[in-house]
Amino acid sequence: MTQEQFEKASGIPQALISKYECGRAVPGLQNALRISRATSGAIPVESWEKAAEEAGVEPKAAVG
Repeated sequence: MTQEQFEKASGIPQALISKYECGRAVPGLQNALRISRATSGAIPVESWEKAAEEAGVEPKAAVG
């Protein structure tokens, strides 16, 4: 699936999807839920908590 296709499936802008993929941003709860739904749970919301910790970002301060 391309980023453009994922944008349509999730409602998350392609530029932000790119940042998530590259580790330059961590999604907030709303976008984490969108990602989980768009992937039928293959990428669960909880997976982003670890990503936020590794990035040194508080989950509530995450982008999106």
